[in-house]
Amino acid sequence: MEIGQKLNEIRKSQNLSQGDVEEKTGLSRCYLSRIENGHTIPSLETLEKLAIAFQIPLYQFFTEAGGGIKVPPLPRTKAEPIFGDNHGEAVALSKLRKHLAQMSPRDRGILLTLTHRMAKRRKAGGGDE
Repeated sequence: MEIGQKLNEIRKSQNLSQGDVEEKTGLSRCYLSRIENGHTIPSLETLEKLAIAFQIPLYQFFTEAGGGIKVPPLPRTKAEPIFGDNHGEAVALSKLRKHLAQMSPRDRGILLTLTHRMAKRRKAGGGDE
């Protein structure tokens, strides 16, 4: 099955219009239509945005209906929401991962130290919301 057909199936199974997907991903309806009709092949980054919007694992775009890998859900605590649960956080997390991959180990260490201090300050009530 082609990715465009799979995208169309997933979108329709969730009762979403291309406009709904446009709102969730920022991808234009025209572009989504071109993917679904096989006129363009989406990048992995685009598929990641779509997977986040559909709340499905990325590999699902590459498996046949009813087949594929069975992945158990990750355990989650109700007390702490996971960063990246909503679209805006997921996009920010994706960008952060790309930038971290380009940093030196020393710079990553500096960034981690800085974020640790910021988190401690916020926890103590001194941070901006």
